[in-house]
Amino acid sequence: CWKAVIYASKRGFDRAFPRLLAMLATALVKEGKIKRSIEVGNVCVLLTQRIIDDREMYSFSKFPVLSGVICQLHPYRSVVDPLLVCYKDLKMAGRAQPAIGAALNYVYSFLASGSELNPIYESRLSCMEEYCRKGDRKANELLMQLFRQISLNLRKEDCADPTAFTGPAFDEEKDLRGIPDQMYSYVSFDVCILRLFLAVLFWDEALMAEMLDKLQVMPSCFNDVSTARTHVRLTYIALAAFGLKRKEYGKLGEKCLDYFVRLAKLGSVDSLPVKLFVLALKKPKKTAFEQAIDACNEAKLLQLEALAKERYAVFLRDNGCSKSNAFMEVAYWSYLEWGAMAKVKKMRRAHPFLAKSNKAKANSITLSGSNDDKKSSSTGGPPKFGTSIISFDDYDHVDISINNRRSSISKQRSVTNPS
Repeated sequence: CWKAVIYASKRGFDRAFPRLLAMLATALVKEGKIKRSIEVGNVCVLLTQRIIDDREMYSFSKFPVLSGVICQLHPYRSVVDPLLVCYKDLKMAGRAQPAIGAALNYVYSFLASGSELNPIYESRLSCMEEYCRKGDRKANELLMQLFRQISLNLRKEDCADPTAFTGPAFDEEKDLRGIPDQMYSYVSFDVCILRLFLAVLFWDEALMAEMLDKLQVMPSCFNDVSTARTHVRLTYIALAAFGLKRKEYGKLGEKCLDYFVRLAKLGSVDSLPVKLFVLALKKPKKTAFEQAIDACNEAKLLQLEALAKERYAVFLRDNGCSKSNAFMEVAYWSYLEWGAMAKVKKMRRAHPFLAKSNKAKANSITLSGSNDDKKSSSTGGPPKFGTSIISFDDYDHVDISINNRRSSISKQRSVTNPS
């Protein structure tokens, strides 16, 4: 790639040059040269503004950088909408393979960012599923069904077993029966990742152990093509490994923790909260949980903040602290804000006092201050980027900011308890 860049610099650039830089940045990621890959990726994304009139080449060059390079340090929330734009552009251009790649990275970035669960997100997944079906891409169609089912499992109160895929969008036993072995391996990997995701959120220790055992023997690497999928996978493997406190998962948990420690040192916004939360489960202490909760709040990782508050409440209860119920209330309202109604329902059943909870009163004891005026805490806070990473607001003219605005449903949740 370097030779091609040097050759192009001598002979002149054309519209394909940003794509060449995207390939170089992706190659640098695989070599572990994160800072260099970010630098090249920034140049690539800026140059795509010169060809914004050519939507096909614009998105074809930009999406690999968004999905595999920039989000190593930049918040996943910032790439969700741009990836959706890339998917739409590539779909309109008839570029099926990169369009589906952008769609898959959009979903995992959505999950990693803790964006609010909502019906509009699910309708987008339905459209992506239909696109895969029309293109005769069965494996990707199954993945879109899986992604829609996990959202339904979390969002629907009437879900009988939110940790199992037995719903209307995806039935694991039925939909995976009889498919070719290669397709089964491809889909079952994501099934295990997302079932572990649900197992940790609902703290089903038996299922957590089952999914860890399966994932340990599956061929996987830490430099996945999708950085967002790697982030989600390693986050919940680490949380489960240390949450279970079983010796056989210790090495696996440490390997995942090392990944986030390395990225956090380089200034990764979303890796710091994960690192601190994993450390709090590894060596539970009040200060460790407080730092993790504050870091999740600063990074606006709502799902991790809710889970960290819940585990902190359990820690306080196990140590005889009278404030455990108060922190369980705070966790309850965070899950409600995220849109995980199945989790909210389970918490009300397990803790009847939550039915009479008041959000304003519950938040009065929270550790985490406002995201708008909170200064960097003892955790170091999110890094100030300067020139190392470019804000997407500076160069992306397309704004589909549903993930950055609170819906009217969310506003209603903030004042009413759906008991």
